[in-house]
Amino acid sequence: SRAFPDRLNIKSSEIRAILRNEQTALLKCMDFSIYPNIAHNDALLENTFAMVTCFVNRIPCFVIGKPGNSKSLAMQLINSSLRGAD
Repeated sequence: SRAFPDRLNIKSSEIRAILRNEQTALLKCMDFSIYPNIAHNDALLENTFAMVTCFVNRIPCFVIGKPGNSKSLAMQLINSSLRGAD
């Protein structure tokens, strides 16, 4: 097997920072008009990013978690943002 070139030597902290930036950028594009006082917590960022990534790539997505972890909220935000204007 071939070794990866040194230029791909990325630290895990850099990968986490890139993912966090992408999650935040995606959430800024969402329509929060129906939910103006929603906190952008880790669960909402992760659920929204995972769902949109799966939808765009046509991958089945099962979001499982404890009650109150923003699963339904993430789906409602995505639905309202992707629908466009009524």
